[in-house]
Amino acid sequence: MKISTFLPIFVVICLISVSGQAGASEKLLFDLPYGWNQVAIKSDEIKEVRQYTPYGKNPADSTVNLTKTVLLGSPEVLLSDLVNNSLSHISSRCKKPEIQPLVVELKEDYFSQAVFSRCGVDGAYGNSKAVLAIKGKQSLFLLEYSWQEGPFTDKDVSRFEIRKDKVARSFSWAQICDDIAGSDSCHVKRKKYLDYLRNESGRMTK
Repeated sequence: MKISTFLPIFVVICLISVSGQAGASEKLLFDLPYGWNQVAIKSDEIKEVRQYTPYGKNPADSTVNLTKTVLLGSPEVLLSDLVNNSLSHISSRCKKPEIQPLVVELKEDYFSQAVFSRCGVDGAYGNSKAVLAIKGKQSLFLLEYSWQEGPFTDKDVSRFEIRKDKVARSFSWAQICDDIAGSDSCHVKRKKYLDYLRNESGRMTK
């Protein structure tokens, strides 16, 4: 089976608003793969959920999806509980799921937890998932990449290492910003990120 090593070049930085919650001015900056679009949003007074897929796809027919969840108002929820809840779906569908920590070096000193999980070899599914949970000062943020693929064999396992490295690098750019705080302004952080792409990777396209 051919396993996608997809995460494409990350040249778009997405600004996530948590508006609607009194006193919550925090936002999340994160890498969104070039050509991806927001395809769904659900929100209420305590939670906001957005879904993203590659261009022309929707959550029902895409083999890879990104979901961003914001729990507003500093809820008393442990990051480990958020991550475990996220992994519960893949655990229920997989044969001997494997869960490994992701080494993610955030640019800021926020509590975070990141993991990568995949189904076991020769199971009924070849699903995998990457999760990053970050605790801000006002809200909790959760980024989840989900891949839905057919069963794989031992020959495919090494390709997951490439996927893990790419998603860990992407997650490392996740940053909480706050337009009320001068040095933490979203504009300043976004500019620094774009400058990095121009100066270090040469991958800026616009």
